[in-house]
Amino acid sequence: VKVTNKEDHILVELEKGVFVSGDWQLQKSVRDQVDEVVARISPFHETLSVTVSGHADKRPLKPRNIYLRDNFDLSSLRALG
Repeated sequence: VKVTNKEDHILVELEKGVFVSGDWQLQKSVRDQVDEVVARISPFHETLSVTVSGHADKRPLKPRNIYLRDNFDLSSLRALG
């Protein structure tokens, strides 16, 4: 996890390979790092705005069920996760 202090915001970036291909759950090592970031920013929850961006795999995802049909759905689940 890379944290950069910008002039008007803090940028939190997850490195490549944080998800298993075709999955939306963070790998445990990354999830622990994200939990640490969340714990540190939680005291500022009333004044802090957070934007989460998710990305899907390069290769097309084959439909799995009515909720996970394509890479857009996968990206959305990753962002919400």
